[in-house]
Amino acid sequence: YTFYQNQTIRIWQADYQILPVEVEPGTILGIDTNSIDVATQDGIIKMTVLQLPGKKIASCRDLINGYPNFFEVGKRLNG
Repeated sequence: YTFYQNQTIRIWQADYQILPVEVEPGTILGIDTNSIDVATQDGIIKMTVLQLPGKKIASCRDLINGYPNFFEVGKRLNG
C-alpha cells in the first residue's frame, strides 16, 4: 500500500523495471490506459490494479476513467 492525498491506496498488482530515474522516489512519472508509473529509488513501479478507500479493487484503466483528475503526473505518493 501507499498514501496519496491523505488516503491509503492499496496496490494489488504492479510490475517493476530497474531504470535510472532522476526524480524523487514516489513521484508519478506517467499515466496511461494500463498503468500509473511511479519512480522508486532505483527504477519504476508500474501499478496496474489498485483499490481506493471504500471502493472495489479496480484496474488502472477503470480508476483513470472513473476519477480522471485524481492522479496527476508530478505529484508524489508517500509511503
